[in-house]
Amino acid sequence: MIWEGCQDFVIIVLALASVVSIVLGTAYPERVYDGACDCVKQSSTGWVEGVAIIIAIVLVVMVGAIQ
Repeated sequence: MIWEGCQDFVIIVLALASVVSIVLGTAYPERVYDGACDCVKQSSTGWVEGVAIIIAIVLVVMVGAIQ
C-alpha cells in the first residue's frame, strides 16, 4: 500500500521539489541583515522547507496506506 501511494504523480513531484529545496537551501544559504552589528549574516535554515515537504509526503502516504 505504501509503494502504491508513492507512485502518485503529485507525490513524485513533491519529492523532487523537496530534494531541490534541500540542495539549494544548503548550497546557497539565505543572507540576513543584522542591525546589531551592521553586517550581513548567512542563515543556515534553508533546508527546513525541504524537510517539511518530506514530512508532509510521509504523512500523506501513511494516512493513505492506513486508510
